[in-house]
Amino acid sequence: MKRNIQIAFFLSLITFSLSYMGCKKMDDSYKQFIENGETIYIAKADSIKINGGRNRAEVTWLLLSDPKVSRYKILWNNGRDSVTGELQKTQDIDLVTRMVDNVQEGNYFFDIYLYDKYGNSSIKSSKLGRVYGDMYEASLLTRAYRSLTRSGNDISIEWMEGDESTELVQLEYVNTNGDTITVEIDENEIVTTIIKDIAVKGSFKYRTAFRPEANSLDLFYTPYTTIQLTF
Repeated sequence: MKRNIQIAFFLSLITFSLSYMGCKKMDDSYKQFIENGETIYIAKADSIKINGGRNRAEVTWLLLSDPKVSRYKILWNNGRDSVTGELQKTQDIDLVTRMVDNVQEGNYFFDIYLYDKYGNSSIKSSKLGRVYGDMYEASLLTRAYRSLTRSGNDISIEWMEGDESTELVQLEYVNTNGDTITVEIDENEIVTTIIKDIAVKGSFKYRTAFRPEANSLDLFYTPYTTIQLTF
């Protein structure tokens, strides 16, 4: 009987010791959490859009309901490049627009963090965008035409179908009075173009402008092509 009591006491002592150690460990973890302070998250950037241009990009997003937001940071190029700015939240949904300049041509994830005045951060918001430059422009092909027809002093140009990113054609020539005439032909009108009052065996030059995406910031151009008339 005495032996059983000793065993029971010993088991109780072990159980108490394990419980105490476990509670102490949990208490230490809890104290560490309290000492570091509660984590406060700021509302993140919403509905990000990236509009690419020539070595630049326009980054826009919405500020919804968090009044604590006071500044932002935009990172790209795997975090190697960044810009910062201040924010002033209103009672409405705010549209934030930031132009990012001096960006090398390429595809980038643009990461946005928002902060309050104490340095508390939002979680990351990201959007993939493309920035254009000389390599894209060098890949463009000028608009081709199917035929040239003269009627008196006028030349009719019948164009072939162009690329969907074609924006317009710029055309220049010298008329019979010696004046330089510049014509811009919108993509929706590029079917047949009439060059009026151009000399026999005169010439004209033209180039094609492209908009690589619907909201692209810039147009990109092919080199001028000169056409020497033989009639």
